[in-house]
Amino acid sequence: MNKYRFYDQEPSVSQAVELLLVLPQEMQSIIADGISLIAEQEFRANELMKELKSLGTEKVLAVYKSKQKKRAYDKNHAVHRAINYLMVLSDNNRLWISKRIVGLMAYLQDYLKTCRLYSAPPTQQSVDALTTVYVKFGPDEVKSYLKAVEAEFISQGRQKSVSQGHMVEVIMDEGIGLRIRRDQK
Repeated sequence: MNKYRFYDQEPSVSQAVELLLVLPQEMQSIIADGISLIAEQEFRANELMKELKSLGTEKVLAVYKSKQKKRAYDKNHAVHRAINYLMVLSDNNRLWISKRIVGLMAYLQDYLKTCRLYSAPPTQQSVDALTTVYVKFGPDEVKSYLKAVEAEFISQGRQKSVSQGHMVEVIMDEGIGLRIRRDQK
């Protein structure tokens, strides 16, 4: 692990970034836009980016280097902006927002489990809606949203599916992000 990256200095921030980066590109963009919105609403990150001089030479240099788009995730504009916002935040604010990111990812995981349980394909629209609800209204409203998604699946006549023999579940792991766990039935 490269300890020179700002987000690898703190395990919870590293976990949040790694969780974002393991998603498919389409989901990365949606989640990154949500992260950016949180950073803008809570910490005026867009204003910090305009006032780079006040951040110190190390952060200014890092933002300048990021504009060269040499990192794989820099090619996705939304992810590039979200990572830069994380970088310009103070350590305390970065920790706070990383906990929000991990929370959002947990609800995304719940949505994907529900889709799998009802044999329904996940949609970008639903991921976008889930992200918007989480950012604007918080965890309690996301729980209501997920219940509404499940109710919609039921109203469509979908039945809960139970796999034969094994149950495969994607779980969050504090140290490494997402991993697969296979339980015998």
